[in-house]
Amino acid sequence: MRNLFFCSLIPSVFFLCGCGGDGRQAVSGTVTFKGKPLDQGTIEFRPTAQEVNSFAGAEIKDGSYSIPASKGLLAGDYKVSISSPEGGGVTQQMPGESDKIPKERIPAEFNINTKLTCTIKAGEAKTFDIKIPGK
Repeated sequence: MRNLFFCSLIPSVFFLCGCGGDGRQAVSGTVTFKGKPLDQGTIEFRPTAQEVNSFAGAEIKDGSYSIPASKGLLAGDYKVSISSPEGGGVTQQMPGESDKIPKERIPAEFNINTKLTCTIKAGEAKTFDIKIPGK
């Protein structure tokens, strides 16, 4: 009887430990712009299929980004966009004045009209490096 108890307990322990968790995968990599590490910016991963309910983003700092598995992506295909505004962000104005929107340094085909895609496979952390040429 004792052996039966322990045999039934082992699968329960693995299930409760979260082996595999909710299926999210870590994603990390590097981003270069004009041949140098991108000093600052953001990266976003948006699913290409509606049935994939996963979205993630991260800050790019000194050419690197990292999304931990706990906030990572489910298996599927994603569009990837990079943003890096001049000066690092929106400049706040006095109340009643409109915000100045800084110029985007990254070409449109890597952000608003992105052509970048990435496939995440179940059970595999993903390294996704991006090289953005300069104009």
